[in-house]
Amino acid sequence: MNTPILRSILYYRADPKIFTMDHILLFLFTFVVGCFIGGTGIGGVLLVPYLVFILGVEAPLAVASTMFAYLFSGATATFAYARHGSIRWPMVWAICGGAAPAAFLGSLIVWSVPGEFLLAGIAALTIFSGVRTLRPPKGARNDKEDIGAPALISVGGISGFVSALVGAGGAVVVIPLLFGMGAPALIAIGLSQAIQFVIAVTATVGNLAVGHVDFVVGGILAVAMVAGILIGTRVAHTLPVDTLRKTVASVLTLVGLSIAFQLARDAITG
Repeated sequence: MNTPILRSILYYRADPKIFTMDHILLFLFTFVVGCFIGGTGIGGVLLVPYLVFILGVEAPLAVASTMFAYLFSGATATFAYARHGSIRWPMVWAICGGAAPAAFLGSLIVWSVPGEFLLAGIAALTIFSGVRTLRPPKGARNDKEDIGAPALISVGGISGFVSALVGAGGAVVVIPLLFGMGAPALIAIGLSQAIQFVIAVTATVGNLAVGHVDFVVGGILAVAMVAGILIGTRVAHTLPVDTLRKTVASVLTLVGLSIAFQLARDAITG
């Protein structure tokens, strides 16, 4: 019986490059990304470009393996922010209700999209998120004021579909949109952490149904992100969030521009 999960296990066993120096460097890079995620909610979108350009992983497989890792990092980040009282659960149910079906749809589509298109989408998303996040929130709401359910469902749907398609955790879309609605920084980050887990669950189900996951890479990403998130979460609640926000936004913008440059160069030379 050749089930989707069995196909993924067979892929795992067939991979001769297990725990090489590449994987050690991947762990270190992902740990830093995890610190970014824990501190600002944003950073996971950097993982797929690293897997594609540094390790040579095919784009759809990189997306699927990264989404699997978000199962663990999303649960860890949600728990960590809930402990600090930065999760607004009524808002979580609404935004995740929109994200779940949209993420499943995105995971089914990703395997039929050319890798170049996926990378172009990641470049556009990182540049947009970086530039938008650099701008301070305007018309900020009171910490006790909720955003309406219809708006949250829409934000969740957009975030779930785009995130599953490009291998992002959700925050890279959620946070800029919530900032645009005037959500306070820690509330926006808390919501982005909760949506990360829901997107990961539904996207992983879809990826296993139509493709496969590299469990070695996914496991390394998961462990490194969890470690980084635990540190980044503590930093987020002790240091000025504005400083962290600007740091990650600058990194996102530079990475997006770098991916766009690489794709343009490949198109010209290839």
